Amino acid sequence: MPEEWLEGTSPSTAMYRWVARILSRTVLGDPIVRSIYIRRSVAAGESTFPRSDLDLAMVIDPASGVEIERLRVRYQLARVAFPRLGECQLFTPFDLDEFAVTDPYRASLDRRIGVPVYGPPPPIPAAPIPREETARRLVFWFEHFVATAVRQGNQRNLRKFALEMANALGVLEGRWMEPLESRRATAARCELPAGDLFAACCTLAARAHALVRPPAPTLRRPLALPGLIVIPSANAVPPATRDRVVTPEVLDLLLHTQSPWLWRTHGPMLADVGFAAPSTRSWIAAARRYAGGERVRGPGFLERGTTSMDARLHAAADILGGDRPAPLSTSVGVSEFYRTHYDTHVRWAADLRRRAKLSCG
Repeated sequence: MPEEWLEGTSPSTAMYRWVARILSRTVLGDPIVRSIYIRRSVAAGESTFPRSDLDLAMVIDPASGVEIERLRVRYQLARVAFPRLGECQLFTPFDLDEFAVTDPYRASLDRRIGVPVYGPPPPIPAAPIPREETARRLVFWFEHFVATAVRQGNQRNLRKFALEMANALGVLEGRWMEPLESRRATAARCELPAGDLFAACCTLAARAHALVRPPAPTLRRPLALPGLIVIPSANAVPPATRDRVVTPEVLDLLLHTQSPWLWRTHGPMLADVGFAAPSTRSWIAAARRYAGGERVRGPGFLERGTTSMDARLHAAADILGGDRPAPLSTSVGVSEFYRTHYDTHVRWAADLRRRAKLSCG
């Protein structure tokens, strides 16, 4: 391992990187693997043992489900050897080309700060980051993460999410051209809005919204929807609830960049108070992300079971059309999926991506 990988790193980061290198050259060694690199907090030098996970990505050859299953077993053994091993994304080189289009903000970070521990650096193309994609990555934290942190009273995580949002806002406002490499770097270059951290996150989202969307509807009182409460502004006191709490600006950004599916659930009530339906472009972009090749390889690497992956593909097919296999039975485990169903699903996902590209012209 090059010595510069360890210079200036914390003991935790150095330890995580050494472990990644050892696992990559032993347990994770497989003929289909071209390269392995570290992502996220360990790559950014912000890991704290034992709270941080060691998140990886692999660049692999196009492979059959049987070969992916063999690699999954290796990954599970690596998790036994090092329980802090977190999620792993599996990309083919073609998937990396797609990644640069469907998630250019995250691809920029992986390209610039990903730490190779096996094989060459990932061949992620440099690509422009459209404003809508930067806004999506800013509001992404409100889909699940912010609500969970508020519910748990986890101020540490709320500050992390606020800094991630501030980083994206810096890109939107032109203060830096690509996302900064770490939360530490973001904190050194900007201050979070005053007040509690949930309100700060809402304020950052409102500033982003003003740059990419028409004004959001004005609410005089909270709007209660199943599982979702829309409060009038960042200054409103959020209710004590297990539901997700958002402002109109947060919800409008979610609808038009990250989660158009919310319209399927809440559309009539949202239309009544002035929200606009997601555009065709928003639906197609979301469906194309759902059909990403690395997401078909999520079971056992990014998530425990097969249900979410299969549901995402069917949701994408609802938008993009085409033939589709029957939904997977809930009894289908990860191993059976790769041995029996993966090859069909990966071809299906490729067809969905093709349809999305044709729809975009």
